[in-house]
Amino acid sequence: MTVKVGANGKVDLYNAGGPTQLIADVFGYYTQGHDCCSGYMGGQYHPLAQPVRLTDTRDWGIGRVPAGYYINSVASWNTTIDPHVRAFAVNVTATQPTGGGYLTAWNGYSGSLPNTSTLNYTPNATVPNFAVVPTTPCGDCGSATGLPSIGVYTSTNAHIIVDIVGYYDDGSLPGGLRFTPIVPTRIADTRSGQGWPSRLGPGATASIAAPGSIASVDTWALATNVTAVLPTSATYVTVWPSGAGRPGTSNLNPTAGSIVPNAVQTMIGADDKFNVFNAGGYCDVVVDVVGTFYQYPSSTASGWSTSAPVTPTAQSPTQIKRL
Repeated sequence: MTVKVGANGKVDLYNAGGPTQLIADVFGYYTQGHDCCSGYMGGQYHPLAQPVRLTDTRDWGIGRVPAGYYINSVASWNTTIDPHVRAFAVNVTATQPTGGGYLTAWNGYSGSLPNTSTLNYTPNATVPNFAVVPTTPCGDCGSATGLPSIGVYTSTNAHIIVDIVGYYDDGSLPGGLRFTPIVPTRIADTRSGQGWPSRLGPGATASIAAPGSIASVDTWALATNVTAVLPTSATYVTVWPSGAGRPGTSNLNPTAGSIVPNAVQTMIGADDKFNVFNAGGYCDVVVDVVGTFYQYPSSTASGWSTSAPVTPTAQSPTQIKRL
């Protein structure tokens, strides 16, 4: 997740009960008070109006990705955007693993796998996690060669799913958004009726409003932490902006009786709302906002609008590569 740093440049990690080990991996940072983006140092965020499924190896017809192998997940917008994409904002999911292990998402260079994990899974589990992952032009990817891509490695036989919610540019494209972190603020908790009056039933959708204390006229997207609480059956939860049709993607995959969080970056609609869908059973939902993405210099300037996001086309080659 994205965390605001204190004046000392630090963040606090709190454990509510019982001894536990903590691991923190850093994949990037946001700056403030700098002109963007002289010399293309840094970039801005371009959210998608709807999340898009880039990769689902269950559909490839060649079985699980073997332990020690990786896949490329590739997207293409157009010849104007593609050369300037520097990172994907994605939800990566491991499903149907044959044992315990982990996935690592990185730029896909076979000789540069980092010693970090994007998510950790147990046998037969379905585990998602949000990540911002640097891209490189895909190499040896057939018709997708040269297009923006990431790599996803698995340590154990497993299927891999990649859903994209936005991208970061090199600072040269118009219409990008900047980020302001905030102290985590709870805007919805169906257990108490905050933000939505009751838990979500099977096939139900809640429409959650970003309050005026968080969203201004220039706010186009939120960085949040969404938690599914004690679903009565295995389900999945999907988040997307109001005013758009529900996408064929997921953000959370909780089992019955579990409490499962995940970071979610989502656009908000013209009414400052976003939707949360629960696929099955009854499930409480909690939403905490950790930051906002805003248009600069202001919404009165030409450029950004709700119709501006260009939807990418999934270009994932059905290739499994060994490191």
